Amino acid sequence: MSVTNLEKRATGGRKGLAILGLVLAVGLGVWGWYNFAPKGDVRRGVVEGSGSIEGTEVVVSSQIPGQIVGMMVQEGQRLAKGDLVARIGSEELAARVAQARARVEAAGRQVEQARAAVEGMRIKSEQASLAVDLADRQSAGQVDQAEAAVRAAEANLKQAEAALGKATDDYERFQSLYRDGAAPESQFKAVESGYQVAVAQYEAAQKMLEQARAALKLAETGELNAGIQRKEAAGVQAYLSQAEATLQAALAQEETARAVLAEAEAFLAKATISAPLSGTVINKLVEQGELVAPGTPLVRLVDLDDLKLTVYVPGQDLGRVKLGQTARVFIDSYPDRPIEGKVTFISQEAEFTPKNVHMRDERAKMVYAVKISLANPEGLLKPGMPANAEILVEEGL
Repeated sequence: MSVTNLEKRATGGRKGLAILGLVLAVGLGVWGWYNFAPKGDVRRGVVEGSGSIEGTEVVVSSQIPGQIVGMMVQEGQRLAKGDLVARIGSEELAARVAQARARVEAAGRQVEQARAAVEGMRIKSEQASLAVDLADRQSAGQVDQAEAAVRAAEANLKQAEAALGKATDDYERFQSLYRDGAAPESQFKAVESGYQVAVAQYEAAQKMLEQARAALKLAETGELNAGIQRKEAAGVQAYLSQAEATLQAALAQEETARAVLAEAEAFLAKATISAPLSGTVINKLVEQGELVAPGTPLVRLVDLDDLKLTVYVPGQDLGRVKLGQTARVFIDSYPDRPIEGKVTFISQEAEFTPKNVHMRDERAKMVYAVKISLANPEGLLKPGMPANAEILVEEGL
């Protein structure tokens, strides 16, 4: 055998060994995959998208005109719901509230006086009805009833006399104060009205006593005049109806005064401006001392703990995206630091790609909006930041 043949045999042997080794390697790889690979027949993939970070934003505005006398916040400051944002000068508003409250008090006094007048006239009406009853019955007990009416009339006169004495003292005192400018006209008028009611009640009590005594005299002589008693009773009833109408008018005035007071207090409350939600001040739009009109924006708040990224996914990738999938979000400030998020919304309607969104790959004509809720414990994310997202998806092989 020649040297050349020996070399050919050696070369052929080496090629055979190489082929055998390759076959064994492939076989071992297949065996290892079959025995150790996950049996779910899935592989990991990503769906990419780009967009801008958004947050729940609120513009806090003034509801009333005035001058900012206190600006309590700075940009970047975190606020809780109800925290004070600003104050508007409220001296004039406070004065209006005080005036409205004084009117409510005056109206309340008028109601009390009118109610007392009604009660007095009801007593007189009852007494008049008693007199009519005495005239109608013409019984042996007429004298006893007439004497009872006299006693009731005397007690009523005594009560009316005491009330008149107090009303006279109040009237003279407030008349002097009003002349000296120490008491408002509304208060003096209320006292004067009470005095006039007391005078009328006293005079009516005198007249009622006179009538009761006359009735007693007639009862004693047996000459009661039923017609006169009925006429007097009708007159008393008319006075009672008038007093009740006066009471209703006073109640209506009191209700109106309370409504005016409530409106003034509500207006005053608007001078103190509070945060409507918890969030961070991202823009302070006015400074202390500035004049503002109703609707003037004061600050912009955003909830940095509730941010979302809206990305746009082409139709061919939409079926791979599911609610609850994890996403990795990257921002330019921290390109190597992924921020975790969750898919919380998948649009069911296609739309044209927004002009302000730049797709990483070739721009698609029709896309679907996908919202990713973001965790922001360190406050790295801000509304308006551009961001890229990788939605982690599982796909069958």
